[in-house]
Amino acid sequence: MEWNWKLSALPSKYMIISSPNRTALPNARVLLGALFVALLAARAQACPICVAMPTNTAADHLIESETVVLARENVEKPFTYAMVKVLKGEPPTEPFGLFVDSATRRRLRLYPGEAVVLVRGGTGHWQRLGIADEKYQNVVERILLFADRWTREGDLQHRLEFFLSLFGHKNRSIFELAYLELGRAPYEKIKQLAKFVSRDQLRPLLQRKDYIEWRPLAILLLAQKADPRDRKLIEETFQSCQEFGSTTNLAAWATAYIEIHGEQAIEEIETMYLRASERSAAEIRAVLMALSVQGRAGLRELRERIVKSYGIVLQFHPQAAGLIAADLTQWEQWNHTEVVAEILRNKKLTFQTSDLNAMRGYLTTAEPRTSKLIGR
Repeated sequence: MEWNWKLSALPSKYMIISSPNRTALPNARVLLGALFVALLAARAQACPICVAMPTNTAADHLIESETVVLARENVEKPFTYAMVKVLKGEPPTEPFGLFVDSATRRRLRLYPGEAVVLVRGGTGHWQRLGIADEKYQNVVERILLFADRWTREGDLQHRLEFFLSLFGHKNRSIFELAYLELGRAPYEKIKQLAKFVSRDQLRPLLQRKDYIEWRPLAILLLAQKADPRDRKLIEETFQSCQEFGSTTNLAAWATAYIEIHGEQAIEEIETMYLRASERSAAEIRAVLMALSVQGRAGLRELRERIVKSYGIVLQFHPQAAGLIAADLTQWEQWNHTEVVAEILRNKKLTFQTSDLNAMRGYLTTAEPRTSKLIGR
């Protein structure tokens, strides 16, 4: 699973913060700090373990579209669509401008009760979301019914409960939609949802090759189970990752391992990864994500232990400083400011803009103590 833990680049005018004239730049520093904190708040909403999943689900497209209709092939004009039912918005007056491919034609002929879900957004162009049987059509209508509650009222809990009720559905399209929706939940929510998901629902997800990129959610849910077989699976898989250098879902397995063994797991991660210079950048990114997720969602004692681990990261893997700076800022941990500033001044190290911004944001937010430490 590829993981990108980057913050969006901030406007360049806020990046000129190394001037010796401190009084000339107070507004820039204040603005940088405010923007950085806002980015941290956005970052904290969803669990980053499942980032391989699409950022927008079918539910998002339904909610954000101005018009939603069910359509089938136009019997009078083959290979074009004709509207069957309007689910949202006004009935279209112009042709859809979409081609009905051969596979869809065959499917619709075999199943008269099925239809294609078409949506139109602000651009005015129609987009196909997929073929829906009667059960999926019912789900679509319920999503549109709850759209205002989920968006205007921001009722995340109700949205999660709705899709939780569909988890494990026999209709694959419905099941996958539910899985993707739950996969975007904050880690704290995922832990709460685990008690409503059976072990039998999770195990097939960990075994089917076509779901390999979707496994992180199943792994995180599995870690909340008390079954000794699940603990053994997590322990053995994480040990295998250590031994063979595998990064496939490593972040999820490491997170689950910490969930089971707490500080003991963190110590093991320090020994096997953070203090090991031969570990790849991908391995370090994965275990750092696991530490971050647990630090933001776990016990206070666990977070304090993770902050110490971050000190080891700065010592053995300075190139990863930008990955942990956001957590240090959000947790208001300023003991590492001098080390981060030294890394930032090291011209031999190169960083992406987002990493530089994260480190600068950390030092700037730690004002006034670190205002003279920033060197680039």
